[in-house]
Amino acid sequence: MSTVTKRFPKISRHPEAMMLRFADRRPKVSLEIADNFIADFSADNDITGLEILWDDADRAGAETAAQAFGVFGSALAWLGCHYDQWSGEKMGGAVLRKAKQFISAVDLQLRVTASGPNGLTIADADGRLLLGADFQYHPSHAIIGDYTDPAAQMEEIRSAIDHLSQNVLPANCGAIGIAAAVDEFSLLRRQQPIEPGRWNEWPKSRAAHLAIIPPRDCSYPWLPKHFLDFRIR
Repeated sequence: MSTVTKRFPKISRHPEAMMLRFADRRPKVSLEIADNFIADFSADNDITGLEILWDDADRAGAETAAQAFGVFGSALAWLGCHYDQWSGEKMGGAVLRKAKQFISAVDLQLRVTASGPNGLTIADADGRLLLGADFQYHPSHAIIGDYTDPAAQMEEIRSAIDHLSQNVLPANCGAIGIAAAVDEFSLLRRQQPIEPGRWNEWPKSRAAHLAIIPPRDCSYPWLPKHFLDFRIR
């Protein structure tokens, strides 16, 4: 990843937005990866920056949490565009490495660590959990000859959402939960999404079931209800 030069500040704050510059590269296109979170993509679909839109009323006490969500969303969007490089590898590892790159590029006071076999966490400098994520990978069992009932796979997605809602978030006031499941050949896409999740279209006919779970006992007016499609058009 290119180093940010002194020509542009790594982080710039304005009354209605905050800009994180991950690399000193000219963006080709911008995409709203979630409501009010706009990522800049280079010609090779790397993410060079992130703009977080909000007003002053939403800013107080929430900047670090918004940064954590934005970094995670950017890393996940990057994975959606470069999924072929990671097919068959654990999603969490790919997102974790990219999130660390983004954090290092702008010197954010955030720490990303692996959590269990399929997850990651993002905490602030004091160790307070800001975001907990769970990842699932659903290959085409029909193609490899080991067909699994789609209902059973959707139940795995439900279990991940329940785990975050019932175990992770209650123990960490203010933490946001993210449950991400990639349906590699869109075989589950016709199944009803599990609240609060939504189906997202990814490149090359892939789909992802993505759920943003709001924190317990804490209100973030800026927190999107769901991710938008990551496909760059």
